[in-house]
Amino acid sequence: MKTPIIVFGAGEAAQVAHFYLRHDSDFEVKAFTVDSQFLQGDQFDGLPLLAFEDIDKTFPATQYG
Repeated sequence: MKTPIIVFGAGEAAQVAHFYLRHDSDFEVKAFTVDSQFLQGDQFDGLPLLAFEDIDKTFPATQYG
């Protein structure tokens, strides 16, 4: 069973991280997060994109790495 994680960022580096985490790790990316001032849209790379300030409402820190 893969460990669920949330990636901070919504740019090229986050996309590359998502690729490698998806194909070559024991982690499963569940969402992406950025500071609210940089939030553009509600999805990134096919997954939810959420404001960092609100991330705990949807993805409690006790359940995600």
